[in-house]
Amino acid sequence: MQSQRDVILRTHEMSADIGPGKVINFSKFKSATAHELAPLRDVNNIIRSVTVKQSGYCRSLLSKAGENHNSVGMFLQGFLEDDILAECSTGAVVANASFKAVELAMLGLPDEANAIFALLHPTGCLRYSSPMEFFFAASGTRRPDGTEPLNDQKLAPLEQQALESFGHLPRDINFANIDETSYEKISSFVNDLDSRDSPYKDARTGLQAMLMSAGVTALLAMANVLGHEDQASNMMNRIARRIHANQQSAYLSVVRSVWRPYFLSGWLRDKLGITVAELQQYAEFVLQTTKTRLENGPRRIDDFYADKDIPQLLDELSQNTVTSPDYTSDVYYDDHVGDTAPISVLGLPATEEHITSSETRIGHKFPEDLKNFLRITNGCLRVKVGSPPGQMFQRRLVSLGFMAWEDSCFMASPTFYLLPDIRKVDFDWPEFETGAVAMYEHSGQCTQHVWMVPEALVQTAKQRVQDVYERANDETKAIIDHEINFRFGSREAFNEMTVCFYQQYWGEADGEAFPSFRSFLNRVVYESRTMQQRSPLKLPFE
Repeated sequence: MQSQRDVILRTHEMSADIGPGKVINFSKFKSATAHELAPLRDVNNIIRSVTVKQSGYCRSLLSKAGENHNSVGMFLQGFLEDDILAECSTGAVVANASFKAVELAMLGLPDEANAIFALLHPTGCLRYSSPMEFFFAASGTRRPDGTEPLNDQKLAPLEQQALESFGHLPRDINFANIDETSYEKISSFVNDLDSRDSPYKDARTGLQAMLMSAGVTALLAMANVLGHEDQASNMMNRIARRIHANQQSAYLSVVRSVWRPYFLSGWLRDKLGITVAELQQYAEFVLQTTKTRLENGPRRIDDFYADKDIPQLLDELSQNTVTSPDYTSDVYYDDHVGDTAPISVLGLPATEEHITSSETRIGHKFPEDLKNFLRITNGCLRVKVGSPPGQMFQRRLVSLGFMAWEDSCFMASPTFYLLPDIRKVDFDWPEFETGAVAMYEHSGQCTQHVWMVPEALVQTAKQRVQDVYERANDETKAIIDHEINFRFGSREAFNEMTVCFYQQYWGEADGEAFPSFRSFLNRVVYESRTMQQRSPLKLPFE
């Protein structure tokens, strides 16, 4: 069995591969244990790096990492209304809201935090993280399950375990018995990061910022234990100034000694210059958005755009892309002819002759919604995917020249998953056999494979679903019905579907089916939106 330190060191190695713009070696993560993934709290960096927010594989990493991951990014940000309303996983919704509740508690709003915890508790998905336990104990409030807060004897090992999970500190630090020797080692560690011309000193993202966050937080925790009040005060002031740095707020939340004097007292809130009224508005936003999602279930992304036609969708996609500050010449240089930046991602329309000849070349007819898109623009320039700091620009809507029949031997996976995995249900999904129509640009490990799946294979997969459905018990039938309704709109739409569009990210075992090209286009536009578009509330610190 691996030691705690060995686990931390391996996690440290994996975390070096995480960050905006990094290409990830998934093999490191596929073999990782939950214990190893736990310290990677900012698992959202994994998602942003490969722009697979809807990725089943990265969702499994989130689930595997458990209560220790921080999927919300910077402090008091990242809770996006549309994303919460469209989130399929209730567990992910609960985790996101609970992180915001902890942050509100850190800013001296215990009642508002407790209201969110009370809403989340009946779901059965609320995990009692170390920061939550420290909050209940420091505030003297009962836990949402009605039990009393934990005593010091039970809280002490939680803090020790949390500090040890940082995984970026010198290996010979003993948090169980903090002494001056350990304190000096951490001081030296931070001083090295702070040295002149060090890339770590002012870093806010990536491993560089994570190392500094771990160092200053450990120094704070040790200073409090050893009675170095002046140094503890200095560290708190420094941490407040870099509260948005990678992992800083998450690490700070597990220092038990700061909860009363710095969090519940309102010190951190005042230091950051936020008013109680602003935070109460934000707390109400988190509470009501979460309540709506829990009561109504996830909202389909198609529903967000039900009142828009394809030209309107393309106009939004274009504006989201070309107005981005990061839309520079290195993004569009090989797509765009001219000395100035393009004012639109749209190109010239495809002629009817070009569409017909492409159908003949490929050997398959295109559905009408795809033809309508091509009649407006024969593909698009690279479009925006995600929001800073992890946004990318990719050619997600290709021209006819990119489209071709692709044999199954060249496909990322030979299996066609019409529905996501359902526990204890084997659909015996068919293989692609002869292939499908490729509609993507190959970009190595960043490739987002998209295929138009021909009618014969779609019908075979639908029949597999029906066969399983007829043999299933009522509980399994209800699960299948829910998945069909959520992903395809209704059972009727599912039954009438002839061809579909299938997206699979590089390195994933399965993919996601869309009932139409329009549905896929909706997703592309949705993922191009900025955080402000997805959440109309003016968030603190924006």
